[in-house]
Amino acid sequence: MVDGFSPELSRSSSSSAPAFPFALPLKPEAQVCKPVEVEAPVCKAPQPPQASPDHSALTNASPSGRAQAKLNLSPVQASTELSLSVSDRNGLNRTGREDITGTLDGQVKIEKEVLNSALQGLVGLKKGDASITGMRFDAKSSSYILSLKADVFWFIEDDLELQIRTNPQGQLYLQVNENWTPNSSVLSRVRNALQSMLKDKINGQQDIVSLKLNTRRDGDKLFLTPELESIKVPLGKGQQLRIDGLNTAQAGKFNIDSSGNLQVTFDSLHFSGSSDANGPKAANQGKADTAQLEIAGKVFKDKSSEISAQGRISLDLDSQDTQQISFGGENLGKRVTSARLEAQIDSDVAIDAKGKVQAQSRNHWRIEDAQIQGRRYDIVSDQIDVALDTQSGLKLEVRTASRPVPPYTPPLSQNVVESLIDGPNYNAEMLKAIAGARESIEQETFLMYAGDKTQVLMRALALKAAGLKEEKGQLVRDAIAPKGIPVRVLFNNNKLNHEGALPTIRQFEATVKALEAEIAALKLPDKAKAAYTQQLKTHLEWGSLERGVAKADHRKLLVIDGKTAYTGGINMGNHFLQQDSYHDIMLKVNGPAVREMQGAFVENWKDFTGQDRSDWNTKSVQELGKHRDHYARQHKLQPTGVAVATTDETKTEIEAAYLHAIENATGSISIEQAYYFYPPVQAALKRALARGVTIDMIVPKRSDEELFDIINLAQIRDLMETQQKLGKGQVNAWLYTGDPGKYAHTVHTKALSSDGMRAVVGSANLLPRSLRSPFQEDMPDGSKRQVLFNEEMSLYLEGEQVQQLQMQLFEKDKIKAQAVDLKAVQEQIRLLGGESALQTALIKAQLA
Repeated sequence: MVDGFSPELSRSSSSSAPAFPFALPLKPEAQVCKPVEVEAPVCKAPQPPQASPDHSALTNASPSGRAQAKLNLSPVQASTELSLSVSDRNGLNRTGREDITGTLDGQVKIEKEVLNSALQGLVGLKKGDASITGMRFDAKSSSYILSLKADVFWFIEDDLELQIRTNPQGQLYLQVNENWTPNSSVLSRVRNALQSMLKDKINGQQDIVSLKLNTRRDGDKLFLTPELESIKVPLGKGQQLRIDGLNTAQAGKFNIDSSGNLQVTFDSLHFSGSSDANGPKAANQGKADTAQLEIAGKVFKDKSSEISAQGRISLDLDSQDTQQISFGGENLGKRVTSARLEAQIDSDVAIDAKGKVQAQSRNHWRIEDAQIQGRRYDIVSDQIDVALDTQSGLKLEVRTASRPVPPYTPPLSQNVVESLIDGPNYNAEMLKAIAGARESIEQETFLMYAGDKTQVLMRALALKAAGLKEEKGQLVRDAIAPKGIPVRVLFNNNKLNHEGALPTIRQFEATVKALEAEIAALKLPDKAKAAYTQQLKTHLEWGSLERGVAKADHRKLLVIDGKTAYTGGINMGNHFLQQDSYHDIMLKVNGPAVREMQGAFVENWKDFTGQDRSDWNTKSVQELGKHRDHYARQHKLQPTGVAVATTDETKTEIEAAYLHAIENATGSISIEQAYYFYPPVQAALKRALARGVTIDMIVPKRSDEELFDIINLAQIRDLMETQQKLGKGQVNAWLYTGDPGKYAHTVHTKALSSDGMRAVVGSANLLPRSLRSPFQEDMPDGSKRQVLFNEEMSLYLEGEQVQQLQMQLFEKDKIKAQAVDLKAVQEQIRLLGGESALQTALIKAQLA
């Protein structure tokens, strides 16, 4: 799992196909719903399109404003206005008998020119004893009249008329005047002409309703009644709701108006069906999945068409449904007990005469009443794409929010900043700082794996709390803090739950218990031993800050005496701290920024304990300034500008800091990232290329999260191809291979610099969950805050000292990396599975 969070949210289908055919990619070969052995199944595999536009193009269509933005001056041949209500009583993920019901209201209108054309095509037809010699429309009777010439006997001819009109019951019927019954094949050919007209002008050119004609012969009359076969509703780019094979309890009604237009009206037409006609009768399973939609469409004479859909869809997921949702490969049933997906649908699709599609979707999905680890959330997102097919069930694809980024003015203060690159260097510095602490220690980390290195760390923290230190293998009094000092530790875990924290909790407990035993064995008076034991119990506080998937603490922070702080990307664990460790960086800070860094810890400690304490060892800005100046003189260092940037419920400062550094670059940008998939940053980098900026990018050749092997390369390819198109800027890329070892090849760094003057370094990956979650939560006061995100901390640096970081990190790492050009990047993507593997990885990365 990514040291942030790399989930994939999808729901696999059950052994039987889902009943609700919702949001499918518009590919002709796709199976909409599992065919069932029934006369009129609700869902079936769509037939290959016949003389219809290339609807598969919807999959690749790009939004270009509203689909109808360009005025179509071609005459309208047919139009549709429908109100549709659909309900799946046992839920979309369960099959059964009699589980689908719905109601349809509205009208399909065929313009008179279409009827005229269809019937004029019959003139000249001769069949048996009769021939059609002409056609006209009679406005008085609202009927179309075909002139017939018939041979009554071999030597006698008669001129007759065949009327096509509608009756008050809404039936279209054909009747011959003078009670003469013509050759039945003539009636059949007229019926076929009308059927062909429906097929070509309605079913073939607009993707809304499919109609057929039911016929009944009664003497000299042939009655035709419209029946609804299927409904297809566009929901956005490449997606549609499709209902096939309807069991209609009643049919629509025909009417020919005084102008000669043919109207098909549906007045509360009820339809029903079964997703499994041979299965058990469907039982109600909580709240039914429903859709209420208003659909409109037009077919033009130039064979182009326009379709729009507005309305609401509600999908209810109960505990049985959530058992089939996976999140990063882990079953979510233990976390999510119920949820409801609500969508406001507003989609337009325009298809030109050549089948080219323009689609615009403003669908807005919400996740309402989601019960996640016992807490209720109403979640909104700028873009959640929902798709359902019989192979993979319900899939949610969440895209990075498009909310505007506010202008960023870095709140700079002058601080001394030093780089500690790689785990062994930071581990030595960390243990030294802990041993030298005089007043307080606060430590916060995403991962604290149980192991040898964390065992040493836990013991060092416990000794400082007790007022002891180890000297020549013996416990002795800590002269600089003999009464012990407050030590507070917070950690999270990859599973984001209590179970994932248990190994660390048990190691902490064992460490404290072992130290208590050591104290009890000291050759000291009982009173002194009791004092050390009491100091240990009083001063050492630690625990797992668990908020589940809704909010993860991904920060890495250590504050010593309220004066010195460390932050960056290094977690606590053997493969982060040992000689063969992930390649990463921590920044050591002395100065006013420490106050804000410590304040972030205090807020999380309040969250952890539920207590608002006032005994924090917080220093004033003036005191921190004096400490900075003394430290700078002592170590002969120059201060640089620092702004503390965080991601939390309401702040997205790190995203703003990254974009600020990129947008202000005039010459060069250097990026070193473990996991890179963040469209707003990618767009900003493309704008930098257009300004002629050179971009140097370092990513791991082999990541600890396999899906980013191909995603990182795809982002580099995109930038290189953009450079070629623009003819400006330069993209240089390296695949980091590092030192020999099991872990040393892995880049875990999250760093960016521009022009050697600005930099962002910290815990935040270039991913939505770290910078700005696609999800927000509606609060009771009407405000919104982030949910399903990582709390992060990074530092924005500005000044000449950034050049040292450029040399110590980026330039040195190029020596341990393999330079690649566009051709090499393309070949590497091919070797990793090509475009198919890339698309799968990108879906997983949406919530990483």
